[in-house]
Amino acid sequence: MSSTKRFTNLKRLARNIRDTLGTEDTPDTKSYYLLFAYNGTGKTRLSIEFKNLGKKKIRGSDERIQDTLYYNAFTEDLFTWNNDLEGDIDRKLLLTQILTSLMA
Repeated sequence: MSSTKRFTNLKRLARNIRDTLGTEDTPDTKSYYLLFAYNGTGKTRLSIEFKNLGKKKIRGSDERIQDTLYYNAFTEDLFTWNNDLEGDIDRKLLLTQILTSLMA
C-alpha cells in the first residue's frame, strides 16, 4: 500500500500542511517554513491558500488578523531592499512605484 497522500484541491493540501506543521508560536519561538519546488508546480497558488486559511475575523468588526507572512511571485516585484552589507549602516526597504501609487 502506498503512503502517498492525494488531495483534490490546493485548499485541502494547504490545510494538511497547516495541520502537519503547526502554526502556533510560543513566547520563546516562532515557526518558519520555507517550501521549494520546481517552476510551474503551484507554489504561488498554494502559498495564497495557506495564507487565506490563516485569516481570522475579529469579532464585531470587518477587520481580520493574519498569522502568515508570505513571499511569492505576486509579491516579489512590490519592493526591493538594500542591505548595505559593507557598511552595515544604511539598510533600506524600498517600495516600488506601483505600490506607492496604490497607497496614495
